[in-house]
Amino acid sequence: ILSLAGQLSFLTRVVRWGSPHIAQLFALGHAGRSLGAHVTLPQSLGISLQWWIDALTASPWSSLLAFVPFVHTAVVETDASMDGIGAFCPTSSHWFSHRLTGAELASAMRAKSRAMGELELRAIAMAVATFAESLAGPLCFASRTTPKPAINRRSSKMPKIRHLINFIGIISHQHHIRVQSRLVKRDDNWRADLLSKHQVDAFLARTPGAALYATTPQSVPILP
Repeated sequence: ILSLAGQLSFLTRVVRWGSPHIAQLFALGHAGRSLGAHVTLPQSLGISLQWWIDALTASPWSSLLAFVPFVHTAVVETDASMDGIGAFCPTSSHWFSHRLTGAELASAMRAKSRAMGELELRAIAMAVATFAESLAGPLCFASRTTPKPAINRRSSKMPKIRHLINFIGIISHQHHIRVQSRLVKRDDNWRADLLSKHQVDAFLARTPGAALYATTPQSVPILP
């Protein structure tokens, strides 16, 4: 197990989203009292191993993106409030306004001090899942929102944040896109701000022609 973890750790130099999928291997490798000890493999490990199988059998050129300087070709504005999530893609004019479900709000409120951080990251995850297909190919995806450190490092000590990062990584790898996050002022993110508060009429009044590009957001799994 430790040998496999070490080899995969080396590969994260080019398979950048692989880091979250090796932590469990290292934990299991150190769980036994000796190197020959038997350990029980949890079902969740299968998800990480399948992710690596898919990553290593994908198009070979996709890994080369890790060495290309990040210059975004699309900006997706996202925002979250205690009412909902909003996102707008200026490149295509597509947008959505999502009202939080009871389960989504309850998940965030379990850790009140970090509730907005989780919701902001969920906004990125939902935007990536919704717009990734239209950005398929060797494209960069930049999101304007607050959880910059976690998403740019692709890691977190908090399980729910790590779960969302893993989800973003799977979608990004499937569509060969790159994701970074950056923080902008509210005045520069007003469209997503209005959409996160379900002020759709105000958004449409200030964004001519956008009514034609309303999009149904893709769902993002909730960690139990």
